Amino acid sequence: MAYCRDCEQYFSDQLEECPLCGGGLVEDWQSPDFEPEPLKVVKEFPNYSPEVEVFLSFLRSFGIEPQINRFRAGGSSIPVQIFVRENDYQKAMEIIESEINPGNGFQTEEDEPAEEDGFRKQFIVVVLLLTLLFIFLKIMGII
Repeated sequence: MAYCRDCEQYFSDQLEECPLCGGGLVEDWQSPDFEPEPLKVVKEFPNYSPEVEVFLSFLRSFGIEPQINRFRAGGSSIPVQIFVRENDYQKAMEIIESEINPGNGFQTEEDEPAEEDGFRKQFIVVVLLLTLLFIFLKIMGII
């Protein structure tokens, strides 16, 4: 079992850093009988962003207390993992599967649009901008 001296909390040996503050964990020698619940990853984000906080709040609204592997200022490029206790894992995954859909910003890899769709959207934006530029130049009498 691992212990964070800063947070004064016990965590699974699976973690190298405190999921609450990002500090180092040490082997706890004070209470050898204590066995923390194992944690499981339910979601990964490429970096810390407001979306992470929304996701954490979402899980809390269902009575699941998530833990995060790091806490960094917004814009950090360090990947963020969201953990839940092993006994909450199934419930968390069911909630994520049923409540979170591609339309609200929490996309899974399977939900991400294909690269072709991204190109198509960019093409449409470029055509619309060129059309607006043409109309503006026509109104100004330049063409």
